[in-house]
Amino acid sequence: MIPFHLPNFEIATVENEDGIWHIQAQSTASSARCPGCQQPSTGRHSWYQRHPQELPCIGQGVRLHLQVKRFRCSNLACPRKTFVEQFPDWLPAYARRTTRRTRILRDRFWDECSSGRSACSSIYRLLPAATPCCGSFARPRFHVLKPLRFSESMIGR
Repeated sequence: MIPFHLPNFEIATVENEDGIWHIQAQSTASSARCPGCQQPSTGRHSWYQRHPQELPCIGQGVRLHLQVKRFRCSNLACPRKTFVEQFPDWLPAYARRTTRRTRILRDRFWDECSSGRSACSSIYRLLPAATPCCGSFARPRFHVLKPLRFSESMIGR
């Protein structure tokens, strides 16, 4: 038993190796909607592994080994021939971290930068992301770009 929920997955094994929990799980979905044309498909093409980062648990690291399905799109007019099932609530497409981990890291980064405990603003160039105004206060989102590299011409001799 794990202390968090993996929706649409069946836990195959949970092992602790050198202080890291390895959780192997398989998708239970029998169908998925094509993100291109929204047509449901049951034609499974293949499987592949995703290894998103998750928050530590009980002071130990967690490694997810998720076996997800790739489906064939049955719509002949759709430009996508195959697609991977999506988990938008907790693991966005192409994400390398779960939504929980991303949220915690973003909040921690914001807290450290805003409290002055970190010199992150002098180490990194930070640009606020373009976000639509919703009329309520929200923490700004930042894109972290390449670290600044000081050359002799910038510093002076």
